[in-house]
Amino acid sequence: MPQGVKAEIQTPIPWFSRSKTRAPKFSIPLVERKRLLLALDAALDKPISCIVAPAGFGKSTLLSQWRESLIEQDIPCAWINLDENDSEIRQFFAYLVFAFEDAGVSLGYLKEAAESGFVDMSSTAITTSLLSAIIDIEDHMVLVLDDYHRVSSDEIDDFVKILSDQCGDKVHIAIGSRTVVNTNLPTLLAAGQAIEIPSVQLRFSDREVLEAMGENLDEADVAALQKQVEGWPVAVQMTRLFSGTNKRHLVSPKGIASPHGHLADYLVTNVLENQSQELQEFLLKTSILNSFNADLANAVCGHSNSQSLIHQLDSLQALVVPLDDDLEWFRYHHLFSECVRDFLMHKNSGLFNELHRRAAGWCSENQMIAEAVNYANAIGDYELSRQIIKDNCAWIRARRFGGTGYFNGLLANIPEEEIVHDPRILFSKAYACMLAGRHKNAFRYQNIAETLIDRDGITPELLQDRLHVGTLIIARAETASDRDGVWLKERLEQATALTETHPEARFLCAVIGNTLGLSSLSFGDFDIAQEQMTAAYQHCKGTISVTTAYTQIGFGSIALWTNRLGEARRYFEQAADTVIQFASGQSNLRFICETLLQTINYWQSGIEDAVFHELENVLLNMVEGDAYADIYCTGFDAIIHSKNCSSDFDQAEQLLRKLENCNDRIGNERIAKFVQLLRLNCAVARGNHCEAGPMFEKVRGWFDADPETLEKLGWFHRSAAGYSCARYLLAMGQYKEALRHVKRGLKDIDPLDVVLIRVRGCILEASILEKAGNNDQALVVLEGAIVDAARINCARAFAADVPEALLSVAVISILRKTKSNAVKEFAGRLAVSGAQKLLSSREEEVLWGIAQGKSNKEIARELDLTDNTIKFHLRNIYRKLEVKKRVPAVEKARELGLLS
Repeated sequence: MPQGVKAEIQTPIPWFSRSKTRAPKFSIPLVERKRLLLALDAALDKPISCIVAPAGFGKSTLLSQWRESLIEQDIPCAWINLDENDSEIRQFFAYLVFAFEDAGVSLGYLKEAAESGFVDMSSTAITTSLLSAIIDIEDHMVLVLDDYHRVSSDEIDDFVKILSDQCGDKVHIAIGSRTVVNTNLPTLLAAGQAIEIPSVQLRFSDREVLEAMGENLDEADVAALQKQVEGWPVAVQMTRLFSGTNKRHLVSPKGIASPHGHLADYLVTNVLENQSQELQEFLLKTSILNSFNADLANAVCGHSNSQSLIHQLDSLQALVVPLDDDLEWFRYHHLFSECVRDFLMHKNSGLFNELHRRAAGWCSENQMIAEAVNYANAIGDYELSRQIIKDNCAWIRARRFGGTGYFNGLLANIPEEEIVHDPRILFSKAYACMLAGRHKNAFRYQNIAETLIDRDGITPELLQDRLHVGTLIIARAETASDRDGVWLKERLEQATALTETHPEARFLCAVIGNTLGLSSLSFGDFDIAQEQMTAAYQHCKGTISVTTAYTQIGFGSIALWTNRLGEARRYFEQAADTVIQFASGQSNLRFICETLLQTINYWQSGIEDAVFHELENVLLNMVEGDAYADIYCTGFDAIIHSKNCSSDFDQAEQLLRKLENCNDRIGNERIAKFVQLLRLNCAVARGNHCEAGPMFEKVRGWFDADPETLEKLGWFHRSAAGYSCARYLLAMGQYKEALRHVKRGLKDIDPLDVVLIRVRGCILEASILEKAGNNDQALVVLEGAIVDAARINCARAFAADVPEALLSVAVISILRKTKSNAVKEFAGRLAVSGAQKLLSSREEEVLWGIAQGKSNKEIARELDLTDNTIKFHLRNIYRKLEVKKRVPAVEKARELGLLS
């Protein structure tokens, strides 16, 4: 970290409830279900077990008993009490990490990422990281997913399938659900790799009824009770509860042999009416709560003696479940609360609604925003839901508010027709969509908000929303852009004016300035881009934050296209280090930095090198929306070039399909057009002219557009379009037209002096000239390309589009004629491929440190980095060198010549 720069560290807000990762506790003796526990024990070496039954069959009780048995056997058991909010994949992932931690199984850096709700991480990156961490677990363990029926998510179903497939030897997944789960259970059952315990097996046997009720019953009593309850566990437990010690006069819950009988009447009669008036009222009012402590219960009931009343609930035993060791939070048995809640709603709907509003108010004041919104939504009070979200907008949009999953969960159950009436909620919805990479949807919500603002006027809060959210969305989706950046400059002036009263707006100024710079860069206005990026940096000067990383990426991008690749590399590495400090090693922003770094590595590698670059991996992890179009295009341009050179066309198709799927959410026209270019290149490389023909017509049609539309494509797209058309025409033997198109591509590049792109065009031009029989001119053009390429050492560009014989002649000619040592060295690389850069510059510095025997702290001090950053780089070094410790890493590095 530069001297004199203060780090901006934000304390994570505890958005999560750790009670969700604790198994329910029971204060009464439980019936020991040996036959079922033995069945679960027998399934330990299988990937999955599933307990499927309606409410009241003891699913959670059985799983809790099994957990206790596992702990006695020193087998770790992680537990998640799922609910509807966990349908968001990132929230599910976060609780998965918390559950592992509570079970004593650390997943390393993922804990910190989970505490922020995996904000700024793609689900692909989270899945990869989780599986990698779980595979490294030493001991076999169990993961319990209770109440699985409450989540509705194809992504979670798919993850459970992947987890059971890839980590079944490390983690046994035990699921409790009221409905059949949509995982790979049928396949595993057929293969003998799973077990299922249905409701028929969960019913109490006569022996278990006797154990539950006590030994004073005879066979006739048991038979009479079984005739009424048919082994339904909750009915047996309630019969025991209300019969007291008089086992000879059973109070059997008549007519409740199934969850659809007269259970509600029974509960009201035998539970509520047997309590004091005060306790009856407490049970009725708190039945609407998913969980409660004394303070929340006081707020809902309108008194201050809830703590005393909670102690009196001991008499209800199994119907009240403690949620923590300190006995502060509780919940009712789900079946009990559902029935009493239903009774209250029909008895007094006005009170029912008012209690929900009180609960929502208390939760909102205590920053339990998701719970507050859920209580408001439960009674259809969407105006209250919107108000809660608006009151907490600043908190919700904080960097560590709980992540995309948490934010989307707040808005998921508010109907669309309610959202479209409120600009602040629309901006919130747009923000949530943007974070998830669904820019197309984000832009739609932003447009509706702008329409309402135009109609009704703007408030100070809406101005901040428009600047913060609206600007980011338009910029990220790269719409409404123009070469002069008028709309962005207007917003920059508004944001600058805000800094007088809202100092935090300077970061917004930095973001807008960064966007202006990147926009100017795409139009080829490099000097203007540098000025705008410098101004953006001034706004966040004096602190280091994720905003700083964006400006570092901006500076690096300018350096990349102005032929300063070493400087670009340093900027991207600095940005990566910044991201690691303030986000996560798996942050989407870090993958953006890695994409750009690996792109440089690729173009500077040798023609025939065994390419070590990890561009493919970082692209797949980045591909969920948090990048500008030019960054996607830069990375995918390089990786598809690589796949075409190695004739790996199937993998190229998979990558392009991934980018297309990503762009379905982003809705970026420039990315869509670039995919057309890449598909044309792949079809030509495969020799599939039938497929290439229609694509060629589409791309060639770009040049028929009006000048303004063509300009908005940017220089990178226009030059690439000219080259792609030229490749097709060359393959079709139309050399004159091919030359015309390649020169069309070079037209924008020559005045900009972008060496990498110009060299590739000249290589293609030389190949066309050679095919047309103009060998002398082809040689002159190719020699010029070699001299040009030596400026930035981009040897890999010569791996395609040029005949080997022509390249050999050009290299020999250059070596004979040139007096420049740099050009000679580069030409020699083209003749004999050099060594690929395996490690980044920062990783090399860390490697030298450990080779000298220095500790992490010493290396961190020398490089002005944090200990965690050094650990992150060490993990990358170990992975790339395929080792696990320092000494083997140094030995392997010496073997590869990395420490010579």
